[in-house]
Amino acid sequence: MSKSSPWMRRILNWSMTVLSLLGCIFLSFNTLPGMNLFGITPNWLLIYLVAWSVKHSLVESAIAGLVMGSILDGLTAPERSHIVPFVVAAVVTVLIHRRIIKKMQENFISLALIVFGMVILVEALQGLQFLSTHGTQQALGLTEFWVYQQRAALSSAILSSLWTPVLCLPLHYLWEQVEPPRRPDYSGAFIK
Repeated sequence: MSKSSPWMRRILNWSMTVLSLLGCIFLSFNTLPGMNLFGITPNWLLIYLVAWSVKHSLVESAIAGLVMGSILDGLTAPERSHIVPFVVAAVVTVLIHRRIIKKMQENFISLALIVFGMVILVEALQGLQFLSTHGTQQALGLTEFWVYQQRAALSSAILSSLWTPVLCLPLHYLWEQVEPPRRPDYSGAFIK
């Protein structure tokens, strides 16, 4: 990969990004054996969003959250939007990665912990959206709704964090292979 031209790397990078994103969308809507817990499946697009956000800038991550939220909104029921929770999750992931994880050694455990937290955050934001649009009368009552929401969020967070290394590690390896070399600027950050 080091001898490839910059435009070839860019084409390869974008094709890998699109194909892996399509794979995550496929996994989101098809349950394979062993991938669900009480009918709850991993949030594949959120795992992908975390993997993307730890390797890209805040603006790129927010745009990725907007795009992935829009894709999910286009493919699912219009009860609650995925856009705002995914953008918030992307921004929070970048901030957590820059402030905390970057100072430690980045590994699959830190990524799994970030995914766990982001799934809880996204599910909580979607639950609040559902309550604000439908009110407590249609939401099975406030207590029953939050008990269900907690179970769903915890199940999805556990499954998503367990499947994080399966998706993130190959993606990070491939992205490192096709990324153009970066040079440091004078502030210590890297520029492309």
